[in-house]
Amino acid sequence: MTHQITMPPLVRIGLSEPTSKPILNAIRRHRMPILVSANLFACKGYSNLDLPKHLRSFGRTFNGFRPVPQELLGLDVALDSAGYVMWRRYGSFIWSPQAYIRFAASFPFTWVAQMDYACEPQLAPTEEAVRARLAMTANMYHWCKHYADKHRVNLIPVLQGVRPDHYMISADYVEPEAGTLIGLGSFCRRPTRDMEAIIDRLDRTLDPSIKFHLFGVESAALSVFRDHPRLTGTASLRGSVDSSAWNESHRRYVHRRGEPATATSKAFYLTSWYAEQIERLTSRPRRQLPPGIPPHLLPPGIPRCRVERAYRDIIEEYYELIACGEIPGNANIEAWALTEIADRLDQYDETRA
Repeated sequence: MTHQITMPPLVRIGLSEPTSKPILNAIRRHRMPILVSANLFACKGYSNLDLPKHLRSFGRTFNGFRPVPQELLGLDVALDSAGYVMWRRYGSFIWSPQAYIRFAASFPFTWVAQMDYACEPQLAPTEEAVRARLAMTANMYHWCKHYADKHRVNLIPVLQGVRPDHYMISADYVEPEAGTLIGLGSFCRRPTRDMEAIIDRLDRTLDPSIKFHLFGVESAALSVFRDHPRLTGTASLRGSVDSSAWNESHRRYVHRRGEPATATSKAFYLTSWYAEQIERLTSRPRRQLPPGIPPHLLPPGIPRCRVERAYRDIIEEYYELIACGEIPGNANIEAWALTEIADRLDQYDETRA
């Protein structure tokens, strides 16, 4: 029986300049895996040039994807759907699942993240908005999977949410398969303790052979999660993280020194930054976090009032219908609940949850 060496998680470099020779040379020299955004290759136009400049982004049209530069061939490249950017800038995806997967099939990406609905507070400020976006993410995964299977694209599901119970609901929707990689979204700029609570909750439930990719985590989190079994693994399957922080950090660095931000200085800085991330995985002592789940990540209690319980059950049905694609994610949940709730109250005892 061959013994397989346990390897630390991969650190993927967020790359926004796929044709920069100095940066690509540094990536090849140090064998850095990278993550690119679909938005980087999208051809966009304006549907209404009469709009004020600050509103034009909401009138964007999509004119297809540019080919991935040949300079990226031979590198370990993964593809992100740009979910947060799409919803933050344009209020929705501007391309279809079919167009996205066809583009993904045009290049040998290591893996391709599904189109998902991010749950950052700017996009989902309420519990109802978060739950709707979990259901829409699940429905979008099934559409992406439908086309990915046709085009033989290695698609990974992305779990979304704010609290650990949200990510569990997201996992129940997509039912990730054993021995695969799944993404955990809405992790950018989150406190490390929050991420640990979410990862540990999923770790207790999912098949132990499933590995995680953490989108947009900060460097400090590497020294916490570097030994986690959901991130370590073998050469054929291990977890990963990605970060574009090196780019912003480089801008601050050259600004302090009064130097221009050239491609050569970026390549030099990236090499130094990447070496520091690898050191966090191998040399530095593991950071310890205080035990327990932060109070703001605990799920709400079970309602005692029968009206509230009826409302809870009705909206759960609503989220299931969104996940199945039966109704759109922007349907009027309050109006539906009000028409249903009166007919169901007799089914609920006032004293039982």
